[in-house]
Amino acid sequence: MIHHISKFFKFFPKESDKMSAYSIIAEYNPFHNGHKYLAECAKQDGAGTIIAVMSGNWVQRGDAAILPKFLRTEQALSSGIDIVLELPTYYAMATAQKFALGAAEIIKNTGADILIFGSECGDTKALIKAAEYLLTEDASTHIKEFLHEGYSLAASRQKALEDTLGLGSLLFSPNDTLAIEYIIAFKTLNSSINFKAVKRVATEHDSDIYTDDFCSARFLRENIKNDTALIRKFMPEKAAAVFINAATDGKTADINRLDRAIITKLRSMSIDDFKNLPDISEGLENRIANAVKASASLDELIGALKTKRYTTARLRRIVLSAFLGESIKEMPSKPTYLRVLGYSQNGSEYLKKIREASTLPVIMRATEIKDDPVFQFEARATDLYSLAQETPDPCGTEFSNGIIKY
Repeated sequence: MIHHISKFFKFFPKESDKMSAYSIIAEYNPFHNGHKYLAECAKQDGAGTIIAVMSGNWVQRGDAAILPKFLRTEQALSSGIDIVLELPTYYAMATAQKFALGAAEIIKNTGADILIFGSECGDTKALIKAAEYLLTEDASTHIKEFLHEGYSLAASRQKALEDTLGLGSLLFSPNDTLAIEYIIAFKTLNSSINFKAVKRVATEHDSDIYTDDFCSARFLRENIKNDTALIRKFMPEKAAAVFINAATDGKTADINRLDRAIITKLRSMSIDDFKNLPDISEGLENRIANAVKASASLDELIGALKTKRYTTARLRRIVLSAFLGESIKEMPSKPTYLRVLGYSQNGSEYLKKIREASTLPVIMRATEIKDDPVFQFEARATDLYSLAQETPDPCGTEFSNGIIKY
């Protein structure tokens, strides 16, 4: 439970009495007090409905989510979120650009008024200014110049933003970087949505430092599986109960349980198979094929592939995409449906508006999209995810699990 959350609201004053639909892009891996704080900030600012677009069973850093998506949905709904929509694995376990564009396409179809997000700087105007600049031809020219000088793409973007606007430091902060990608994605889609940055409180992204109420999601993942006191300390009360019950039932997931299965799959693949994976460039398929032959575990493989050019997260995504059987030939650039994972009573009313506003089908039953290639990949990914759980499920849970109604 968050004991002192009200003390932070003085930094986030309510701007309007209008009851708007607020949207959040999240992984909730797992849901903790910081996520609850963001939802409370949205309500304090005038949110009548809060819609979360949440990654499914596989997350952007290239890992299995610690809890299955329907249990994370239950956590979110018990803690102030009204509707949870799924960001399919193809977009959730992808580059920041693809991740952001996939989530933005879904949110655009909900008719939400505002995207609210955590931020290191907390300066909405600065983030919008940085995003708008990165969309210009001038930025493209500057970035190319730095690339020709031997800088990485990330460093080139930072330098271009710093030299032109003095805002390059924003791209050194993970939440600010993602926020800029979100804004770029919505503007690319010609969305009229507004943005609201909320300054992170108490703890940094991925930090080991924690306070009485707040810690990073990474700290939680690494420390709470067998620590009920820590779970109750850093999760809202009802979300903590969901996690404790899941752990008791053997439903927490750990990628290490798939270690040998991953290597087995990759050893059976050809160079052409690797070449068709997302985010492969510059002959990386050859490097992976050679490293697979010499590696006996996932950690060994990532260690053999890691260089300054290739980040750990990128390599893990590529390797897990191979394990899950992903191919760039099969998939559309943007989501083709809005899949509802769960909703509250308040959310059920807004879902009617989404059905009216959305140009994409709003999916309540998995059978409605059983022939969609994005969902077919999702179903396969879920069947394999299950094997990372302490107690695996049979295949087909995408069809047997129902929507969470809170």
